[in-house]
Amino acid sequence: MNKKREALKKLAGVSAVAAIAPTSWMKPVLNAVILPAHAQTSVNQGPTLSGVSCTFDTPILQVGSVITLEATIEVGADSSVSNIGWELIAVNSGRIIASSGGQFVTTAYTVTNADIGTLIISLDLFSGMDTISFTLCNETVQP
Repeated sequence: MNKKREALKKLAGVSAVAAIAPTSWMKPVLNAVILPAHAQTSVNQGPTLSGVSCTFDTPILQVGSVITLEATIEVGADSSVSNIGWELIAVNSGRIIASSGGQFVTTAYTVTNADIGTLIISLDLFSGMDTISFTLCNETVQP
């Protein structure tokens, strides 16, 4: 008896749907799209650098030479420079030359014995969980 009852319920449900369904298929009309509040609507391009320069006070880069490093950190409209931390690193020795937050302007670095050979200085930017590295200087240092 239960099988007959279940079959009648299903038949009644199908009949009700058929009664309210249109007689022919129509293309749906989309009036609006609503994204959840947490949905990302634009791609964050991340910080970029402009005005990058690596200059030194001697014709040949050697121990004792002073390198002046300049760069400006730029961010998109959806970010703030104040949310960015940075470290300036002598890659060969792993020394942190300088670190701060916000906009990076000018830093002077005196070349040491640890820099003899190829001196690579990188600027690492930290924004949230992301790290972006830029090479500011890649020069040969004479003893």
